[in-house]
Amino acid sequence: MKRTRLVGITMTSEVSFLGSSDQRKINSIRRITKSDPSLAEVFAEPILDANGESISWYTDIPGSISAFNELSSSEKRFLEKSWKIVREKLKALREPLDAADRVILDNIIETPGVEALHLVGHQLLVTDWSSVRLGYRPKNKNIGIDLDPEPIVPDHTTEVPEVEEPVDTQKSDIGAQSAYNASNLDTEIEQNSAGQTLEVAGDPIEEKSLPKPKISFFYSLWFWASLFLVLCVLNWFLLIDACGVEGIQFLNFCR
Repeated sequence: MKRTRLVGITMTSEVSFLGSSDQRKINSIRRITKSDPSLAEVFAEPILDANGESISWYTDIPGSISAFNELSSSEKRFLEKSWKIVREKLKALREPLDAADRVILDNIIETPGVEALHLVGHQLLVTDWSSVRLGYRPKNKNIGIDLDPEPIVPDHTTEVPEVEEPVDTQKSDIGAQSAYNASNLDTEIEQNSAGQTLEVAGDPIEEKSLPKPKISFFYSLWFWASLFLVLCVLNWFLLIDACGVEGIQFLNFCR
């Protein structure tokens, strides 16, 4: 029987779907639960719109349709308990299934939350099955192949154990030798700063000493010493005569 009663509409941008579009068809649930057809009636039938922007959920169960948030506390507990029983029954069907059907079964019991539960008449109806909140992935689940995957947001509350990478002995030796050579190089540079032979990685490099700048004789100490001696000798000759130098007023003392 074709399901014609609209239960609700889900925007595809609000949820992250599990498995492929074929795995999310209602016929897959009917096939897996053929031993207990009442289980398939719990799941609303999804109809994807032409633009792929929304999913409409339908059912053929008679009675009034109420969303979870519209119910009383006792009705909410009834839906939660009924959904728990359905999940346990579905898990009991898992053992004889092949790997592909196990993926479908693992996916259909995943929903974004209690907002997927509805009360239709006096029965439980589940929408948004095989989907989770946007960016979430159930842990330790084989979620199958998602043809239209959503980005996965990492769960920062779970500590990821650090994986110790294998140590490459050869690379470690090379790294240690490089560090040793670099240390020796710094030492040799300090020791050879005066222009000695510098050895790097076994290849000697002659560092030529810079020529010392030549100092002009005019500015040398010998020049001034020689000049001083010449002046002393000249002064001696000038003053050897007690009268000094005749003809020069300030040096003629016999006037």
